[in-house]
Amino acid sequence: MRNVRSFLSSSAGQLCTLALLAGFGMFGRLGTAELQPMGSSIHAAVAREILRTGDWLTLHWPHSPEFADFYQFPPLFFWLQAVTFGLFGANDITAKLVSSFFGFATILLTWAIGRLLAGRYVGFLAGLAMVLTSYFFRHARKCELETILVFFIALGFLFVILAERRNPWYLVLAGISAGLGMLAKGPPAAAVWGGTAVYYAATGRWRRIFSAPFACGVAATVAVVAAWVVPQLLFKGDALYRRYWLDQIVWSLTGRSARPTLLQRIAGYLYFVPVFLTYYQPWSTVGIFGAVSVVRERIRPLYLLLSWAAIVWLGFTVAGYRDDYYLLALWPAWTVLAGFALARRLPRAEQGISRWTGVAAAVFAIAVIVFPVRFDRVRNPEFRELGPVIAREVPPGERVIPYALDRHFYYYDLEGLLPWYADRGAVASASPNPKSPPDARAWYRTFVSTPEELRALAGAGYRFVLLETDRLPDVARESGLSLVSLAASGRFTVARIGD
Repeated sequence: MRNVRSFLSSSAGQLCTLALLAGFGMFGRLGTAELQPMGSSIHAAVAREILRTGDWLTLHWPHSPEFADFYQFPPLFFWLQAVTFGLFGANDITAKLVSSFFGFATILLTWAIGRLLAGRYVGFLAGLAMVLTSYFFRHARKCELETILVFFIALGFLFVILAERRNPWYLVLAGISAGLGMLAKGPPAAAVWGGTAVYYAATGRWRRIFSAPFACGVAATVAVVAAWVVPQLLFKGDALYRRYWLDQIVWSLTGRSARPTLLQRIAGYLYFVPVFLTYYQPWSTVGIFGAVSVVRERIRPLYLLLSWAAIVWLGFTVAGYRDDYYLLALWPAWTVLAGFALARRLPRAEQGISRWTGVAAAVFAIAVIVFPVRFDRVRNPEFRELGPVIAREVPPGERVIPYALDRHFYYYDLEGLLPWYADRGAVASASPNPKSPPDARAWYRTFVSTPEELRALAGAGYRFVLLETDRLPDVARESGLSLVSLAASGRFTVARIGD
């Protein structure tokens, strides 16, 4: 018993505890929930399409005329997801493995950063704060790109720390990490260099920005990105520039066609404040105390954490389009600050926290194995049942009309769910989406929602409809069409338009 207590209090024991919590938290019961419509199911379908087409250079969104060439994101995540599908098959569980793996790795990476900067106690508390951030797990346990971006940003900063502690040429590895982050999710990974430059300036060593290791590190980032960009330019012409840079990056930076008033613009600049103080609690508040201590006591090595967090926050704030999960890119830095604050507050509690957390980790692992623990919210279970029916009944090449489902979905949700679960496409309305600006570059389609358009599509040869189960008789009466139910599950029914 004494040996067990001693092990749990050691560095190896702390790492094993974090690995146990992170491992079972990230990978436990991944198959409980279906893939979410806008995001996960699209990403999974795009990755599966790589294996079908053999095209590793340009991504493709199957059954989506608007995004046949998918330039919404760079390819690294999808490459890794395609490799995973090739090794283990394509299903709801394997679709989440890449994101969950990088979530797991990010937690251990946070432990390493905290340990390097402030000692093993702070590293352990920082890793524990990551484990106890439910919002981080919510996004990691999907087929999403957030964790791979956060991982490579954190890895880049780890190499910056090693450049400070050991050899400045570790900045080349930081550059490779930033480049991989850009290949995963684009410009936000430049936070590695922005944060490092601010850190050098804040500590009075701005000349390092012009040093050979720094320049070589930036060159390494450019070289990694160029490995994909150059072939794109050679084989696809200006498609990358038009579809990714203009239609995605510039459009998002300028607010995605939004035209806010002055007050809305000011509120937009404050968008992340309530997000940070709600979704990321309690560690957002605890980290504030750590940040104040670092500034007040002028603990210069930890300035890197402040510059990391500041650059991410500022970068996403000045962009015209913002979302809650964007702050995950600064979260490893902030949890290290939270761990630093807790270590200051509880200087003699390390052994007790380590031991009891180790016990809790073992209990948690057993509970995940033995009991039907549910980590994820099940939102649209119907598509797991309806998908095989649609795949069997709807001939390849034909598409399904999602009819008046705007009470449940955004139209593009169905352009993700139907390709992933049924390998079939959706039919959009010919009418403009009233919620989209007239100059929208993308995401402007909407559902067929009138009996007249449904009749017109039936006359054009479309034969299958997905609609709400309780509206089937009313839709048949209003449209004058014979709708024969093929299968019903929960809220929805797949019907064939009869003669």
